[in-house]
Amino acid sequence: KTTLDYFMLKHNRFAEATMTVAELRVLLEKNLSSQKKGGLLSISGVQVNITCNKEGKAIVTLVDGKGKFWPDARKVKVVTTDFVALGGDGGLGVDEGRVVVDEGDPVREHLVRGFEKRKGQTLKGDDPSLFSTSAPRMKNAHQVQARCAAPSEKR
Repeated sequence: KTTLDYFMLKHNRFAEATMTVAELRVLLEKNLSSQKKGGLLSISGVQVNITCNKEGKAIVTLVDGKGKFWPDARKVKVVTTDFVALGGDGGLGVDEGRVVVDEGDPVREHLVRGFEKRKGQTLKGDDPSLFSTSAPRMKNAHQVQARCAAPSEKR
């Protein structure tokens, strides 16, 4: 547990907010653009298609598992930590009144239970139950890294 204590603060809780696809796209575009510093948001339940313009700005579209684009007006539930939902690391960009914090176990305890279920098993990056090369969650046609390159970084 010492390693997990170091990895994740003990008090972070799950939180959720309902957002439109347009709001989620703006959040992802800011996070994936070259000007963004800090952590990279990850996402599941939808594929993020990323195109980078000349200025290093990300243009994002969201597509379901059948290849159908999600319309901007569609409502989606976003689950993250209370730290991010309430504005930490740039936040979700939604009003605090739209955030519901789960008062149950901290995120760390959910992780501990998940790892205990896999006790004795090795986690491998090429395990198809963990990662699919045929259906990546983030797909950038222009570069290997998800974040767009700044104009001065382009080759």
